[in-house]
Amino acid sequence: MLIYLPERIYEVIQDDPRIQQYETEMKELWGTGFPEVNRLQKVNQVGFHYMCQARRLLREYPNLLEQFHVSNRENDTMYVKSVLETTLDKETKLECLYRLMSSWIDRDTSIKEFIRLFESLNLNELFALSANIVKAYYIMKTSTIEAHSIEEYIKKANTIYTQIAGVCKMTKSLEKMLIVESIDQLVSHLRDKLINGSITAEKALSIYNATIVKLIDRMEKIDAEYLKYNTRSLYFYLIVCVKRYEKDRDMNTSFDLVYNYITWCLKHKEDFTLSLYTHNEFMFSHLAVLLNAVHMIVDKSKQESITHHLSDNELDYLVGLSSNGKLSNYIANKLRSVNADDFGVAVLKYFESDVYALIEPILIDKTLEG
Repeated sequence: MLIYLPERIYEVIQDDPRIQQYETEMKELWGTGFPEVNRLQKVNQVGFHYMCQARRLLREYPNLLEQFHVSNRENDTMYVKSVLETTLDKETKLECLYRLMSSWIDRDTSIKEFIRLFESLNLNELFALSANIVKAYYIMKTSTIEAHSIEEYIKKANTIYTQIAGVCKMTKSLEKMLIVESIDQLVSHLRDKLINGSITAEKALSIYNATIVKLIDRMEKIDAEYLKYNTRSLYFYLIVCVKRYEKDRDMNTSFDLVYNYITWCLKHKEDFTLSLYTHNEFMFSHLAVLLNAVHMIVDKSKQESITHHLSDNELDYLVGLSSNGKLSNYIANKLRSVNADDFGVAVLKYFESDVYALIEPILIDKTLEG
């Protein structure tokens, strides 16, 4: 589903014929792979109508309407704070704290208050929470973990996951969210250790592989194997390959891992697309950056192999990266009429700069080698 709404909200609107019509239209417009620009604009238009209809249907449910507004006005800090102070609904309070944390507003205080409120709920209240709120608890609780090693962190994160599973309603939607967040947190921690040199590429890869095998087992149990194809893994493999290149200086083999993964994802484009636009929360823009990065560092034969898996429309996104946000500017200009939140252009610029910094020394070496 291209638009996520808390379960208690979606349960109210899901049977409405117009809501069902808009859901179908959005999926059909998106299709498989990178959508054409005019299709993205249409997706955005249908999404706007979807949200307007949802708002109309929620008028008879004040608490749900309040939460709906908070989840769609997270950048309006004053509004979110005012709702936090006045609402008596506990899930809406948690939603407000989550939005404030995500916006880096009083982040530490928001995290502490969210965890305190979440852990004060009784079992019935915990069981009734929407998946997104439980996911938020997992994110915040794992952010407080103190560990001397990555292995210790993984063990403590798994304990938190088990505790959540023991008291919350483990729907497929929630489990998928927790799987995605587990990969995200793992990659984030391994990235930091790879960048600061406290762990080798091979050690990081060994830890990642051991963890991902267990997560794939969870995916298989809930028919969510498509989550294997994701940009977080692609980003991690790119970092590993860059570190291998720094050590071996071998243009021919250093990038095989990330090349093999991205071609594997492109060969399973339908599942990859499903992963990108649902539980991976619109990681399409990150894919555009990473696709360009891999295409730029591999040799000509591998470049041709990658482009072989792309449609004519998808080839338009191979515009290259640069330190001043070449791809980000392209996407911003092409998609100026599409809601910025869908592609996070500001966040995209930061991510592009980060990835470009990773591959810049390789591009220089490629240029020097001719």
